[in-house]
Amino acid sequence: MKNLFSALIIILFLCGFAYPQNESKFAIKKMTPNLVVEDVNATVGFYKDKLGFTTLLTIPDTGKYVFAMLVSDSTTIMFQSVASMKEGFPEYDIKSSANSVILYIDVSDINAVLAKVKAAGVPVLRGIGETFYGTREFVIRDNCGHFVVFAMDIKQ
Repeated sequence: MKNLFSALIIILFLCGFAYPQNESKFAIKKMTPNLVVEDVNATVGFYKDKLGFTTLLTIPDTGKYVFAMLVSDSTTIMFQSVASMKEGFPEYDIKSSANSVILYIDVSDINAVLAKVKAAGVPVLRGIGETFYGTREFVIRDNCGHFVVFAMDIKQ
């Protein structure tokens, strides 16, 4: 029971329920992940064709992308190539962020998202299940290997 309580506290912190008020003079308005990937074009294709995202920006406009920004409703995600990151930070050993990042996406209709993902041929690693912290979730992996968790509050 103690482990369950500890896990719940951690989850509440991660979800923002237990964070103290920001007492600084500035507000953090938004956080957008920029994932480092081997092939930006293939990743854009996966997120557009399989998950329904829309391209907001690519660099360059055509050809082999080094950067892309995609949106879906209020969610924005960016992808940057390993090669371009290495150019910008040659002193660091830059690698793909796959296996080190888990994307957690809140959705309004978990069943509709699951149906869309299955229709697009994306393998589902873990089907819809209820969590002890009050969500229904399922898990896939994107074309790069990132775990993507889709979640919906059970009360919805």
